[in-house]
Amino acid sequence: MRKEKIVESAVLGTPVVALCGKIWVPSRDPQKFPVCPECKAIHDEMPRGDDSEQ
Repeated sequence: MRKEKIVESAVLGTPVVALCGKIWVPSRDPQKFPVCPECKAIHDEMPRGDDSEQ
């Protein structure tokens, strides 16, 4: 998911689906919280894409 979508979800209060399938509403600074281990494992297995899509 693009970072803009996460920010939009935090501002509007709309839920997002994490890579692990958990549905949540981003409402806090993600830099202050650990990454879900399951999401990290899924992310690490994903192919690297074009940096312009971040």
